[in-house]
Formats: sequence, structure tokens, C-alpha cells
Amino acid sequence: ILSSLNDLQLTAVTSPTSEPLQIRAGPGTGKTKVLVARVAYLLLHQRISPQNIIVTTFTRKAAREMVERLAHLLGGTDAAPEKLLIGTFHSIGYRVIQKYGALEGLVGFAVAGDNDASQAIESVFAHDITDTEWAQIAQMPPADLAPFVARAIDPADPADPASSETHAERSKLDRKKLLRHISKLKARALFPDDYARLSGRNILLSLVYTKYQHRLYTHRLLDFDDCLLYCHRIVTRHPVLRFVQHTLVDEFQDTNEIQLQLMYQFAARGTKTKPRYCVTIVGDQDQSIYAFRDAQARNFDLMLQHYRDNHSLHCRTVNLTQNYRSTADILRLSEHVMRQQPQRPRKDLVSQLLHTLRPVKAVLSSADEEARWVAHQIESLAALPSRPLGYAEMAVLVRSAYQTRVLESEFVRRKIPYAIVKGRAFWKRKEVMSVLDYLRCVADDHDWLALFRCINFPKRGVGPVAVAELERICEQQAGARRVPEDIDVQLTARAPRVSAPALCFDILQKVGLREIKTSLGVKVLGAVKEFVGAIQETRLLLERGFDGPELRAEVVAQAFDHLLVRTRLDKEFCADENHMLIFHEVRSQLVLFLIPEAEESLPDYTDTESATFIRQFLTLVVLYETDSAAEQRADVPKVAISTIHGAKGLEWPVVFVPGVSEGLLPASFALTGEEEAVNEERRCFYVAATRAKLLLFVSAYTETAGGLKWGRPPIERPSRFL
Repeated sequence: ILSSLNDLQLTAVTSPTSEPLQIRAGPGTGKTKVLVARVAYLLLHQRISPQNIIVTTFTRKAAREMVERLAHLLGGTDAAPEKLLIGTFHSIGYRVIQKYGALEGLVGFAVAGDNDASQAIESVFAHDITDTEWAQIAQMPPADLAPFVARAIDPADPADPASSETHAERSKLDRKKLLRHISKLKARALFPDDYARLSGRNILLSLVYTKYQHRLYTHRLLDFDDCLLYCHRIVTRHPVLRFVQHTLVDEFQDTNEIQLQLMYQFAARGTKTKPRYCVTIVGDQDQSIYAFRDAQARNFDLMLQHYRDNHSLHCRTVNLTQNYRSTADILRLSEHVMRQQPQRPRKDLVSQLLHTLRPVKAVLSSADEEARWVAHQIESLAALPSRPLGYAEMAVLVRSAYQTRVLESEFVRRKIPYAIVKGRAFWKRKEVMSVLDYLRCVADDHDWLALFRCINFPKRGVGPVAVAELERICEQQAGARRVPEDIDVQLTARAPRVSAPALCFDILQKVGLREIKTSLGVKVLGAVKEFVGAIQETRLLLERGFDGPELRAEVVAQAFDHLLVRTRLDKEFCADENHMLIFHEVRSQLVLFLIPEAEESLPDYTDTESATFIRQFLTLVVLYETDSAAEQRADVPKVAISTIHGAKGLEWPVVFVPGVSEGLLPASFALTGEEEAVNEERRCFYVAATRAKLLLFVSAYTETAGGLKWGRPPIERPSRFL
């Protein structure tokens, strides 16, 4: 393993393991190879058990590939890389909550999807804000409300799809913006009561955050950010991770504040008198392009400062500079652009490739002309003698997704095969989300949100009035449950347990059997009974399949098919053959799903129940990016079209970066005078350019027409980066 490394890589891999280490790895310098070798070094040379190592990755795919590479590398040894505690920060955080959540009053909490979060905040506005509180909001200065108000719309602009909305609708509070600001607070490790104590707090945000979090807690749900927030609370209050001997963080440039704090907690071991901080981070400040997710490029410097000021420790730094991906000319161009950023340390990557081809720049007269130019270059390369470069060796990377439309149109016209690179689009399809909601009903009696989304989809005669009445009945029947207003005070190890609610599913069952007196009509009661019966039958089918893995796959497939037919989801979507193929893909993913072996590597600390098979599967769907095999089966080579963010970590022999114009790259929203916003855009360009191995085509276009175009200023000149 060590013999395959260059000198700098070897230094990084074999650095002392009892002190903090930063490996600053530029693009193409073998970052993943070094990280894998570092883990192997810990397992084989340091003899650390895999159960005692935490590895955080940016995606689930990266975690899976790392385990596969380690398994191949360590074949014939006694090391067991599948037992590593490896995954994204969110997945590891959720596992910690599952195992130790009882210490903070969190037992049996599930992860909320986007629909759940949206539904929860809608309920806050519909039911939880009092008239007095609305009056208080109305008295707030306009400047304090501005961050949460839907964008202003020009009614005279026919190009604006929202121009027909009423003034009242246009000025309403934007739920998505509020959720985004709540997410930012959680990224800073702030609970509602923490934020409420800040002198500069926003009254509206504080109010909505408190009530939103109360809603989630009432339904025993954690939103995506809660996986980090509650994990942070657990590990800072309780010594549950003392078994961890080393922590490794991949893609460190993409970590936010709470992830940095979690890293400090994961890495701290030893005693109070003899503490040790065993952590290795790998990343590149120049590739930090997730500020919109609160990632902080400055975490590299904050880490150095933290260990120096708080622990009198020197954090060792190793800079990897030998590039094995790109030609010297591509590296020179990329570095030249990055040197436009003030106070950035110089980074001279050295290409290990013997050949080089100069990058190509073009400035076109319009977006359509640019698309034609890109398509022509692709056709020319694909037609070279002996065809050294096929469509699959080429990619087009854009700053914003809307830029792909004109490219797609041109590619279709010229019959150039292409594929849009998307992350979680498969799991966001309506038919997929519908069947996942039904699986949630099968897995969890408590899941009110999923139950009430499914009860009349497909339509079975339970209209909005009936649904509202059923919700009222469930809330009334579950009235014994009282969640304290001050959640955060109650969520402590010694807090009294909240009394268990009556199960929502049980209440619906009694309604359907008419054991609970209601004003609902016969048709509605029959529909409720039918709905409950479909869930019960699926559960009974599944219960037969958990005696062994051989039987499990067959039974899970049968239960899934039964659920589709019994709920009439198959008929709801049967008009389109693709829908049925997509259902088949969901079934395949469910049948092939295995509970991660690393779940067993967490030592027992409490008597927390294990999640069910289906619930574990549903949690993974929410937490991770999952590739859509249904969309990737075609064997025809295709040009990849991706956003720059979607292309991170990938590479192609030929890369096109169109739209390198002021207002596109850098994006118009970054042109506000804030230097860091432009720096982030510059890093986006750097990431795009360094995806290219052999040929890089950079193009810009300008628009001569004045005025606004679809709500944005015209593109008047090439980017400052060029």
C-alpha cells in the first residue's frame, strides 16, 4: 500500500495518529487514495479496530466506494472495513441519536422528509400562531420581515409566471425562506431557546422556529438538520463516544460550523489530564462551493486556531501538489484564475502528464449561438479518426440548471445523445414519494403526516372536510399526550418521559370499525376501513419474511406488489409505462437493501429499540443521495450535462464550461459587492475547469438586447474570471 504513494502522500498517510492532521489535497492529487491508505494504516499498522474509527464522507456513494476499495486493498488480512462507522455527518448523527437518544428524551424518532417539514411549518401558520402573536408580527419593522417575504412581483411583467397573483399573495411570508433561516440557525448549533436569548434575534424567526420545532417533536420527527443538532447535544453532554480512537473527515471544505464542532467532539479522547485529539481531515479550500449549505472554507483556519489556542497543539499540515488528472495548461489556467482572489496562498500543482493541449476560449453572440458552438465542437471531436473521444468522455458543466435548456434543445436537434446528471431526482418523483409514504404507514403507527397524506391518495372519497375531522378525532383521542412548551429544558437525561400517545393508526382503525362515534358518513367510514385494511394486510405479509434473508427478499417483493394493488397506486399511475418501471426500481432497492453492518459497531449504551427494516430503508432514502438505476440503464454513450455542483468529484477527458459571463459565472446574486460571494463563484469556476483531464473549452456569450430577461439583467460581457 505504502509503496504506491509519492513522497508527500506517504508523509500524509504515515503522520502521527495522536495529533491533528490536515491533508490539503488539490484536484487530481490522489485525495481518495490517500484517505483510503490512511484508514488502512490505522487498521493494519496502528491496529485500531474498525469499530473505533469514524469516517465522514460527503455522500453515501463515497462511503460505499471507500469501503469497497478498502475491502479490495485489505483482502487476506484480518481487517474488517465494513465495520467502520462511516457515512455522512447526517447519517452518523442519526445513528448516534438512535443509539443514545434516550439520554435526551429522543426515543423512536424518525427522519422527516421535505414534505414533512413543509407540512409542519404550514401547520404552524395554520394552527399555532395566535391572534396576539400575529398582531405582534404586524408591528414588526418592514426591514425585519423582508428576509421572509416572498419576492416582489411586477404585475405588468407578462414574462413573470406569478404576475397574476394578488398583492396579498405576493406579500405573504415565504415558508421556504423561513425553513432556510431555521436551517442556518441549526447549522450554528442553536436550539430555539438559544436563539431566543440572543439580543439581535428576529422576533418572527424566533417564534416560528420554536413552534416548528415543537411540531416536529409532537410527531416524533427530526428534520435533516436535527440529525446534527441533537447529535451535537448528545455528544457534548454525555461521554458516549469514548470508544472512538480516530476520526477522519473527507471533503473538509464542505463542512459547516456544527459539523466542525462535531468533529472536535468525535476526535477528543483520553482523559482530562492527558487529552488526545486524533483527527485527520482531507480537503481543498479552493473547492469550497457549498456556502448556500452554510459550508465554510475558513474551517481550515478555524481548526488550526482551535487546537493552537485551546489545546496548545500544533496541527500538522501536508500539501499534496502532484496532479495526476489534468494537463499542465489546464492547471495553469485554473491557478491563474484563483490568484485573482486576494490573500490566497499560492498553490502550484505539478501535472504528471507528459502531453498538454491549450484550453480553448470563445465568446459568442447569444446563448443559442453558444449552444451551437458547443454542439459543433462535440460533433467534431466525436468524428475524429479512430474515435479516441466518444460522447461518454465529454461533459458540459453549467453554473445554474436553467442553462441546460438551450443546450438540450440543440443536442436534440443534432441527435447528440446526452444525460442530465441529477442526484436525488428519482426519489422526488410523485409516484415514488407516494409509495414511500405508504411504506411509512406500514412501518410506523405514529406517522400522522404520512397517514393523512395517504388516506385519500389515490382518491377514495375522503375529502378535505373528512380529513380535518379525522385529524381532530386523532388529536382528541391522543389528548393524554402533552408535550411541554419548553422542549429544550425537558430534553435532558433526567427529564420525565413524555407519556406515549394513542397510536394514530389504532385510532383510525377504531373509526373504520365504528368503535369511535363520529359524524362521518358511511362512505367515508368504509374508505377509512379499506385504507387501514391495506396497511394491515401488508404488515402481515411482511411479518412472514423476517425469519431469514433467503425468505425476506421474496416476501418483501410480494408485500410491495400487494401494497401497490391494494391501494390502487398501480392504477393511479398505469397510464405511463415509465411509472411502473419506476415502481419496479423502488421495489428492487427495497429488496436489495441490507441494514448497514456498521449499525452493530456502536456499543450499546441504552435500551433504545432498533428501527424496523422498512424504517431503516426509508431513513436512508431521506438521508442519502441514491443513484437512479432506472435512469442509468441505457448502454448508449452520452454526453454528460451537469451543474458544476453536481460534477464535484467527477472527471472527464473533455469538459465544456459555457456561460462564463458576468451574471452567470459569477452569478448575478453574487455581484453585490461582497468579496466572499465572488470568491465562491471563482471557486465554482475552478472546480469546473479542474474536472477536465485533456481538453477544456471555456465559452461566454453576450446579449445585445436591453432590459430585464426573465427577471434578470442582460448578459453584457464575459466573466471577470477570463
